[in-house]
Amino acid sequence: MRKSESKQKLLAKKTNSISGVISVSGDKSISHRAIILSMITQKTTRIYNILYSTDTNKSISNAINLGIECKKNDDFMEIKGK
Repeated sequence: MRKSESKQKLLAKKTNSISGVISVSGDKSISHRAIILSMITQKTTRIYNILYSTDTNKSISNAINLGIECKKNDDFMEIKGK
């Protein structure tokens, strides 16, 4: 951190759920993270602008092998976590 930068304190309150919509650019790293987080939720997640590549397709394949339901639609990937 530079001397001119100030530290910002962040405080998060305990919650039982998180929901919302976020739009991100198609990026392999972000796509992997979205797939992994979707796998551990107890709900259905839709990932828009997912980057389909050899690596992300392997992540999706691994999710399916673990019993996670993944469905590719025209505009998004739908993942039902467990």
